[in-house]
Amino acid sequence: QTDGEEAKTSALLEVKRLASASGTPPPRELTVGQVASRAGIPVSTVHFYEAEGLIRSGRTRANHRRYPRGVLRRIAIIRVAQRAGIPLKEIA
Repeated sequence: QTDGEEAKTSALLEVKRLASASGTPPPRELTVGQVASRAGIPVSTVHFYEAEGLIRSGRTRANHRRYPRGVLRRIAIIRVAQRAGIPLKEIA
């Protein structure tokens, strides 16, 4: 299992764990800190990926970033591609 697969699996397990522990579904949108934590990357990397157009976020009324849960899969793909030597410009 590669790190990207492990990160994806870990993120999916985290989402499932949160849903089952609270009895409520997981949030549809994640904060930048939640994305970074679940993807195993620094917040600055999340911001960098967004600035490079690799991922997208929405904004709250208070102008806070919110990411769809699917961004975790996208980050896992980006990380695997980087390890394979694919430049970020080709990933976008």
